[in-house]
Amino acid sequence: MTTPQYLTACEVRLIDCANGAVEYLVVDYQDAQHSNITADPVSISLGTYSTPGVWHAADFVQSNGAVWKIRAGLLIGAALTYPAGTYWVWLKVTNSPSVLPRRVDTMLVEIT
Repeated sequence: MTTPQYLTACEVRLIDCANGAVEYLVVDYQDAQHSNITADPVSISLGTYSTPGVWHAADFVQSNGAVWKIRAGLLIGAALTYPAGTYWVWLKVTNSPSVLPRRVDTMLVEIT
């Protein structure tokens, strides 16, 4: 997949996994209904525009201000590797009874 030309450098996260590099992919999320999501399980996936890939539990989840804002991270390049390419980032927050999978708009990851 080719990176869309209308995206800027701030919307594409470059992760260089060459030579055994290891980096965190960090995603910020804010619940639109202002539910307390600070203790909810979070999963991150890299997939296509319309379909998430395999879900992986976030390696860390932190409060990012108010209780409805979180920052989650996924360690890429150690035990979790992806082939070189460009992927859309997906996030899933399990706020019982709802599960909220969604594509993180304007966030692409390019793995080299």
